[in-house]
Amino acid sequence: KMAPNPVDLMVIDGAGHYEMYDEPEYVDAAVERLTNFYVNNL
Repeated sequence: KMAPNPVDLMVIDGAGHYEMYDEPEYVDAAVERLTNFYVNNL
């Protein structure tokens, strides 16, 4: 009841803050996950 909205947590092994900006292997994985989340929840 405290958090009624869908939540998704993703941890990408080997990726730090800066890698998430410009390393395609990490960025692509995050974008794919976000796309699926938005398609299913918006």
